[in-house]
Amino acid sequence: MSALSRRSMIAGAALSVPLASTMVYADAHADEVQGGITPQNRTKNYINLLSYPQVKADGSQDCTQAINDAVRTLASAGGGALEIPAGKYRVSAPFIQLLDRVEIFGHGKATQIIAHPGGGLVQKDTDEAECVGVFHVGSYLVAGPEKPKPGDKGANQWFSEAPMRFGVRDLVIRTNADNVPLNRDDPYSRARHTPVMKGVAGVILHTYYANRNYRPEPEAVATLENLEIWDADMGVAILGLHDRAMKVHDIRVRMTWRQGFLVGKPIGHKAINVEGVGAADNKFSMLDVSDANNCGRNYAGIEVYASQCKFSQSTSWYNHRYSSGESLYWPREDGKPHYAYAGKAGAGWYVAASRNMFIGCTAQENGGHGWVSDFERNIFDSCIGESSSYFDTAHGKAQNNQAANWYISNWSHECKFIAPRSDNPHKVGDGAIGEERNVRAARWGFYFESNCRDIVVVGGDVYDEHRKKHPENYSWQVHFGPWRAGYMDITINEFIMRYGMHDIEEEVKTNPKKYTDIQKYEMNKYLGANVEF
Repeated sequence: MSALSRRSMIAGAALSVPLASTMVYADAHADEVQGGITPQNRTKNYINLLSYPQVKADGSQDCTQAINDAVRTLASAGGGALEIPAGKYRVSAPFIQLLDRVEIFGHGKATQIIAHPGGGLVQKDTDEAECVGVFHVGSYLVAGPEKPKPGDKGANQWFSEAPMRFGVRDLVIRTNADNVPLNRDDPYSRARHTPVMKGVAGVILHTYYANRNYRPEPEAVATLENLEIWDADMGVAILGLHDRAMKVHDIRVRMTWRQGFLVGKPIGHKAINVEGVGAADNKFSMLDVSDANNCGRNYAGIEVYASQCKFSQSTSWYNHRYSSGESLYWPREDGKPHYAYAGKAGAGWYVAASRNMFIGCTAQENGGHGWVSDFERNIFDSCIGESSSYFDTAHGKAQNNQAANWYISNWSHECKFIAPRSDNPHKVGDGAIGEERNVRAARWGFYFESNCRDIVVVGGDVYDEHRKKHPENYSWQVHFGPWRAGYMDITINEFIMRYGMHDIEEEVKTNPKKYTDIQKYEMNKYLGANVEF
């Protein structure tokens, strides 16, 4: 076949694609096209928000009631889609309740939902403070769905005890704590951050089917996709027992007071004993969380308390720490609430549940540790911890050269780390000040607490741009606390250790010379003291 004929065939095939796509669209939406859908009308299962004459897309009027009315109308019709076109939309408490089978979508970054104070919103700055979502089922402390209020019209049609298949996608959620006037010179038009609004999250899903006799499906399977959330108390919190089987994709969270992204009820949450931890069996991809923990307490960028979830290609970075370096290494006390644990302050990821998988995820330039592994039987595959206790995210008592890129607690037994990497790529003069040994970001590549057991690290790597070229007389790659049980199968850089504790002690006793020749350590370092290199 000649080049010309081949080129002609390719061109013909390419031309046929849009034609086929157009035909498919026309068939699938024939009734809508014939009806002439415009912002001024609607169908039974579709509403364009601008079809409400009182709604203005310039942020000049509160649109909360109109949005909730539209959602209720669609729920009453058996579900549907609410389109919010490009523009700015002012909302306030009680914000927007997500209902059964209704999906809300915007025009990407061009659609901004801006939360304002008012409407009875209560803002408190405490660790157990209530938090409501701009889009929500339930709240941080109280499960939903929220029951209709007296006088709510048509509630018997739009209310469901077991809402499912609802969702939000393709829009921006922001807050306006200072009630700044909205015009073309406002921070929202110029993409600037504004003060965080306490007590308001971007999205909260706290779905609980209390009626065991009415469960059309075992889980809600909500949709969260392509959202950007700025300047909130929390970015996203997924808490409900029935917020399961979700596929959450492409969520960007910037500048939060507490956590950026929360999966499952934290340790000490008052509803755990009734509803369970919740939020299990979900899949997350392309999360991007930064600038969390602006309250200066003990919060990480992403906190995971739910089990059997999968995270891929996600990053938690530039989260802030204000506490001392010493407090990062205090072990978690059993029975204490999550906010009492200083080890996760300003961390990238905090993992306190089992049977989760993390694939190709990153913790970068956080004020605290990069990763904090704090529970059993998780898998971390091809993940990176980089530049922890970064000079630009360590404030107050916090300093650089204090945290670990990987912190593995003694709750982490039976965890597997496959090709984990610790990296400090910054050089002297990259912005930090002080002595050379203090300008590095992370103090440790990997830090294992005392009494760790049954942990496997395969193909681990520790790199430091400065220390590689300027070896110093102190250890920085790995710290092992003393241990007394289980096995440790560890490969990090040139260090290899594949022994159970019993095997180590017996071999050291019977043949100490052979052991020290192989591992380069004295006997007593394995019998009770720290091991560092």
